[in-house]
Amino acid sequence: MGAYIVGNDLAQKDKEERERQISLVKHGVERASQLKTDILRVFAGNPKPDFPNYQAAKDILVSSFKEVSSFAKGRGITLALENHGQLCARTDEILDLLNEVDSPSLRLNLDIANFLEVGEDPVSSVRKLAHLAVHTHIKDFKKVDGKVIPTLVGEGDIDLEGCLKTLKEKNYQGYLSLEYEAEVDSKVG
Repeated sequence: MGAYIVGNDLAQKDKEERERQISLVKHGVERASQLKTDILRVFAGNPKPDFPNYQAAKDILVSSFKEVSSFAKGRGITLALENHGQLCARTDEILDLLNEVDSPSLRLNLDIANFLEVGEDPVSSVRKLAHLAVHTHIKDFKKVDGKVIPTLVGEGDIDLEGCLKTLKEKNYQGYLSLEYEAEVDSKVG
């Protein structure tokens, strides 16, 4: 198994809800260990009125990730933060968070198409982040009328070949996971 996943949101102002989300990640760590995988894919969270952007959520995220990273380290699990959503999805935000947490148990789940959602060039972002990645999602998106929509892999705007070449150049050793989100029947995908 390449990775176990949890759908957490650590960007919580309410202490009780934040503790619930931290517990969700810790449970995911235990489950990953039971399933004999050493990677748990996690999220930072989603924007909300209290935390409209990364800077507003940074202190809570750093504190929460320090706690769950320490827990994961004690069990031999690496947390793989996915660049998902709009809260901690930009290259500079990811680098800042990982630098602030400063734990070998917090690394990156690169999702190459998600960079398009935050207006970044996926190849450039992969080049800057590949050394931190332990898992990678391969998928494709296309810009249509100012929106980013999922497509079949190879039919979107992502330079997939460029991203894969960059991963190879950076000696990426992690898993590549094909992720399908398009509305076309999954048998076609």
